[in-house]
Amino acid sequence: TNYFQRPAEPLSPPRDPTAEQTIRNEQRVVRLTWQTAYAGSHPIQHYEIWRDDQKIGRVMYRPQTTKVPFAFEDAVADRGAHHYKLVTVDVGGGTAATEALLVPTTG
Repeated sequence: TNYFQRPAEPLSPPRDPTAEQTIRNEQRVVRLTWQTAYAGSHPIQHYEIWRDDQKIGRVMYRPQTTKVPFAFEDAVADRGAHHYKLVTVDVGGGTAATEALLVPTTG
């Protein structure tokens, strides 16, 4: 091994997750963003988006070659609080989830 090589890391959750909400044309929209996860022993296949313990979407993995984050927008029909999680899924079936991201109620 070379002295500059880092030790192997396990599959990681998406890095630097954020959740921001706006009202667009009278519709509440939650925009989730994140930086790429670290792959473990298998390549990353996709990211899953979960709201209140229900899977609501999927974003296919692509190499992140710029600092522009991955993004997913969720049009929410109510004004209540919600918890979101972002989950990395690799081709071997491994998963790694972020901590819950709380989106508070809107007025």
